[in-house]
Amino acid sequence: MSLGMEALPLLTIKNRVILPGGFLRLSIGQRRSVRLVEDSLWGPYGEREFVVSADEEGGSEARDSVLSLEDENTGRTVGSMGCVVCVEQLARSTSSQGFEFSMLVRGLCRARIERLVETSPFYRARVR
Repeated sequence: MSLGMEALPLLTIKNRVILPGGFLRLSIGQRRSVRLVEDSLWGPYGEREFVVSADEEGGSEARDSVLSLEDENTGRTVGSMGCVVCVEQLARSTSSQGFEFSMLVRGLCRARIERLVETSPFYRARVR
């Protein structure tokens, strides 16, 4: 996959990493993440690719130690490097396990997140 300056949906995750060629199972339950799936991925014409990046926490120490972008509305810090992923499997949860979707993604390529172009209802970022 060749990236120019595309705007793709952005999903932030904690305590996990995905690299090109790797697979990762994600449980989607947070409101912003559920909206990303419902609006961008679910359905016959949905996008099947998006960017996964670290959801940085830790205040100023974390911001000083990594390149990051801050969401002006919430103050959350998003890592500036991520991985473009392709959805291999997507299913709506039928139980009360605390999440609405289960998704298997495959890493395609690294991506530099240049800026956040949308923050509501979910992140959309310009990537290179």
